[in-house]
Amino acid sequence: MAGKFELYEDRAGQFRFRLKAENGEIILASEGYVKRTSAENGIASVKVNAPNDDRYERKKTRSGGHMFNLKASNGQVIGTSESYSNTSGRDNGIEAAKNNAPDAQVEDLVIESAKEDELRELGIDRLRVAWALNEAAEDSYAFLASAENCLKNILSATKRQIPNDPQRRQAWEDEIAFLRKAQDHIEKLKGLVPKEENSDEDTRTKVDETRDALREYLDHFKSWPKEHVKEVTDSVWRAGLIGIFTGVGLIFGIPGIGATIGTAMFGGEKISKAVNTLIKGGEP
Repeated sequence: MAGKFELYEDRAGQFRFRLKAENGEIILASEGYVKRTSAENGIASVKVNAPNDDRYERKKTRSGGHMFNLKASNGQVIGTSESYSNTSGRDNGIEAAKNNAPDAQVEDLVIESAKEDELRELGIDRLRVAWALNEAAEDSYAFLASAENCLKNILSATKRQIPNDPQRRQAWEDEIAFLRKAQDHIEKLKGLVPKEENSDEDTRTKVDETRDALREYLDHFKSWPKEHVKEVTDSVWRAGLIGIFTGVGLIFGIPGIGATIGTAMFGGEKISKAVNTLIKGGEP
């Protein structure tokens, strides 16, 4: 049977686990542990002891219900069931523990929770991403396709400018590597967005995958070759790149992405000066 353990952190900051059957029903749950490793050891102990009928303590609750404890060889309780209305339900629960625990996989909800917090701090909201993948899918796809094409043109133009001077050549190679990787990120995001509006459940399952791709996309800007920025891409190209990358942020509702990217590519106070010059029609 395909049961699973869920390892999670409760509101008090303690680590717990629960064994679930294939239908999602909780078979047993642990106490709270101060250390994560203790909870992991508890899971291992449940796997070993669950098949042994002698390890089950069958009890009555104060309200007249029926429940069980699973104990380790030293007598310590390592898992407790819910309350059942009759002994038949309790015994079925014990059989479920015996059948599910030994081969159950562990789903680490502690990591998932931490990832969710990180994404939330970046402003990558689940509902906004779902909206971009569904209601606004056609526009999202069209923009990403356009952004991908613009990046190809910028990359092509940059590759034509590679100098022979070894010292300067490294600067161009660094930027080309950055642009190629950015192109990969755009292509990955485009592959996750349907070409037209689609509210199918299958599309909604892509929300988490898209949020992970957006996190990688944002992390990529940390690799912008700042030390070469003056001698490689001119301000016009950089302004175009900021437009492309910021547009992706706007589609998926990521706040403040323009300032973040602009700072990385222009360098702090140079952002407003360069953009104002471009608006006035002069050379940056």
